[in-house]
Amino acid sequence: MSTSAPIRGSTLRPQLDDETRALITALATVNGHIPKVVALLAQDRFPLAKQLEFASLLTSLGELLSEHAASRARTRAAHRQPA
Repeated sequence: MSTSAPIRGSTLRPQLDDETRALITALATVNGHIPKVVALLAQDRFPLAKQLEFASLLTSLGELLSEHAASRARTRAAHRQPA
């Protein structure tokens, strides 16, 4: 599966860091594959190996998003506490 796709209908804020931009691109890429995955599953035509590959991709992406959120929470908390 492709690792990059244009981000349709979205305007990225210029102050976003590279990691956030990469996460947004990854999410948009996966989102572009969802309709085909749904159709293949509905037709019982999604090979097991591809299902496992896609599941692994979703799991990794979920972990990445979780790490990103935790990092942002730590950064925001650090900015609120006096030095």
